[in-house]
Amino acid sequence: MIREDNMRQKLAALCGAFSIVTGAHAAIINGGFELPALGLNSFNNEITSWTKSGTGGVWHYNPESTTYFSEVAPDGVQVGFLNSGSAAQQTSDVLAEGLTTLYFSVGRRNDAYEGDVRFEIWAGGTVATGAVNGGTMLASSEVLKDSLVKGSWKDFSLTYTAGANDAMLGEKLSVRIVKLNGGQVDFDRVSWSAVPEPFSLMGLGLGALGLISRRRSK
Repeated sequence: MIREDNMRQKLAALCGAFSIVTGAHAAIINGGFELPALGLNSFNNEITSWTKSGTGGVWHYNPESTTYFSEVAPDGVQVGFLNSGSAAQQTSDVLAEGLTTLYFSVGRRNDAYEGDVRFEIWAGGTVATGAVNGGTMLASSEVLKDSLVKGSWKDFSLTYTAGANDAMLGEKLSVRIVKLNGGQVDFDRVSWSAVPEPFSLMGLGLGALGLISRRRSK
């Protein structure tokens, strides 16, 4: 009985690791754009942990005023913005076999200062001044202002599936945000997750169940 209880504990731990692996959030730093911290109704021209070209930074708008947005920021109290150029960050995470999903929120201001934006997933290379040099763009998605309701925020996702023979496996992942046109693009809650191939996960689970089964038979 003691051995079986021990195996149950190991299976529980394995399942916990299992769930962590299937929903493991990659290390996008300051994806909520809370740094540097600003006072209410303030903005700057810097985004901590991101490289940038052009004009852009973080913005702490007043959620009680509908001048710019009719909704609060999706994550925290600050959002990121670009009036021109791009912002990029290379993470410590690498491309693995399976599905990688980038999540992000985009807002459209109530006034006429609005624009279109593109989000990109990259692997390899190096990041500087809002660009990825020497890497490979894996996926991209454009969000046009006309697809958004004025004064609101909307959640989006962008995916890339890496096969067993993907040439970029093991390369560091980066995210890049590009202002396309218009007055300003506003974004928030940038994160991603990596999910291994289902057959690998199935093998992990079946192996654990088989181990308990053998213990019971003994």
